[in-house]
Amino acid sequence: NMSTTSLSETDISKFYVQNGEKGQHGNFFWSITNAKDARSHPRIQVTDNKSPLRAPFGLTSFGDNGRQNLDYSIDDLNIQNFFAALDKWVVNHVAKNIKEFFPKKQPANLQDTYSPLLSQRENFDPLLRTKVNKSCLVFRVENGIHKGTLDDILPGSRIAPVVSVSKIWTMSGRFGCTLVTE
Repeated sequence: NMSTTSLSETDISKFYVQNGEKGQHGNFFWSITNAKDARSHPRIQVTDNKSPLRAPFGLTSFGDNGRQNLDYSIDDLNIQNFFAALDKWVVNHVAKNIKEFFPKKQPANLQDTYSPLLSQRENFDPLLRTKVNKSCLVFRVENGIHKGTLDDILPGSRIAPVVSVSKIWTMSGRFGCTLVTE
């Protein structure tokens, strides 16, 4: 079920964390789905075309694997609160199942080893970090709505994204949650 919910309709407490799997780079990940027997990730329409988010840096590439990132500047308190609550949910889930996530050596302070979705920056709005699905659907909204491509996403672009809550990952003693712009 690939249904998309608005931010206000999304119930984080219903998210389900599947069993861990080994990634390609010595990391581990735990898929997040809509329910225990679901395969699809929660998909969230973060905002609409009336109040799009700003992508201050546009698309950025990270490392050689060509996976691109797209970070959004978040000035809306409801959106900040939602992703802060998701960060809290991830940390709580890992804390309750610490031996599954860190079988060898548990971190002394879990919060210090967490990479938050929402990073606070001095004198700037917080940044919401996402990866980009290569088959991401892009629509340009100017004089009507036109199909676009990832190349249309430039620094400063305004975007009304759908993001999926993909997984919890651990690597080198750190952990975090991956959001993907769909």
